[in-house]
Amino acid sequence: MAAGRAKSLLVPLFLTILSVLQAPGRITFDTDLGLALNPGHLLARSAHLWSAENGFGGVGDQTYGFLFPMGPFFWVLEKVGLPVWLVQRLWCAVVLVLAYEGARRLVRRTVSLDDSVAVVAGLAWALSPRMLTVAGPFSSEALPMAVLPWIVLPLVRYAAEDRRRAALLSGVAVLGLGAVNASATLAVLPVPFLYLLTRPWAVRDRVRALLWWGTAVVLATAWWLGPLLFLGAYSPPFTDWVEAAATTTGPVGVLNALRGATDWLAFVPSNGGGFWPGAWLLATNTALVVLTTVVGLLGLAGLASRRLPERRWLVPLALLGLIALAAGHASSAGSPFAATIRSLLDGPLVPFRNIYKFDGVLRLPLLLGFAHLLVRLRSVRVPALRRAVPFVAAALVLGVAAPAFAGELRPGPGFPAVPSWWKQAADAMARTPGRTLVLPEATSGRYTWGRTIGEPLEALATPA
Repeated sequence: MAAGRAKSLLVPLFLTILSVLQAPGRITFDTDLGLALNPGHLLARSAHLWSAENGFGGVGDQTYGFLFPMGPFFWVLEKVGLPVWLVQRLWCAVVLVLAYEGARRLVRRTVSLDDSVAVVAGLAWALSPRMLTVAGPFSSEALPMAVLPWIVLPLVRYAAEDRRRAALLSGVAVLGLGAVNASATLAVLPVPFLYLLTRPWAVRDRVRALLWWGTAVVLATAWWLGPLLFLGAYSPPFTDWVEAAATTTGPVGVLNALRGATDWLAFVPSNGGGFWPGAWLLATNTALVVLTTVVGLLGLAGLASRRLPERRWLVPLALLGLIALAAGHASSAGSPFAATIRSLLDGPLVPFRNIYKFDGVLRLPLLLGFAHLLVRLRSVRVPALRRAVPFVAAALVLGVAAPAFAGELRPGPGFPAVPSWWKQAADAMARTPGRTLVLPEATSGRYTWGRTIGEPLEALATPA
């Protein structure tokens, strides 16, 4: 029994070590610089929709989303006295382990009880291109992918016998999605919705299950839905000043959607490499393009199998995800509806303009298809081939994670600490009434002592 428990901790330990080895000793940008420099102040700001500290005052952009679970994690561990850089890596480790364990359990429930297949599939989910792309620089957007299997698990386990219990537990998991980015949270909900919609039950039973689940989701998201509506009504139209649909959909054709290169920021160059180094490698490195394509095609082959468990759920789900990701791609081999889709994403569907947030809708059926194919290959008559299957599959999955082994998941180079003179300047600003104009402007936080991306004074200069 003890040996079995120790064995089950090997992969979580591996993922934790892998996370800690990303730029050790250096603070890097992750979602909001305030998490690293002053999480207590960020949480205090998150409790109020209006902030007098933003320029001349304004409505904070979804800062309330830090109230749970990301903000408290940083605040508690930094209060304990852990180094800031280590807190960042531990949070990333929690996200990766959560993703691994949820996917492993879901595969065991839906595809096979084969432990080797479940472990490889769990790793494939935790080390998928989408997770590796954002786990370092924007882990708040990796969280919905990590939590998604946990939302589906209660439905798989209990929905047939106790729909209220299944809905309640699924709603508790929805609470874990957070709300730093509301559209990223909402983008994964079609997965459990379609699961309930495709149950082989009477129509009345499906409607009841959907009503119970919908109620649980509303209760789990009520704490941020209200502020989100307020934000939409009173905040400046910031979506007019950021990336357009042509930018977000441009790189994502069918092939990139299949292999998981769905984030346009992964294709942004910087200093001979990428703005996000690990994501750049996944998007452009020839060997990684081949590996991610192979894994995607294996998942597609598993989806095509008529013996696939939950085929009536997974095949429509995969089609929905592929359409959401690739329908706006304009090229000679692209979508014939690209212009219409882009117009919608720049108009009424602007909250979902960053279409990479729908990656999980396609990635989950591909993952379960991948696991099913491994099960089929494990049933071949040649014993040597049966034994080799999980090892070859694990090699493919770990090959995709090459940027993590190279230590490239964080947006470097970061910095060991904010220099003392910046803190002194921030303290002086906090004691002085009125506004302070910071010159010269730094649009991406590049300083001689490190790259912060965010503005340090915004986090450090707390009012007296």
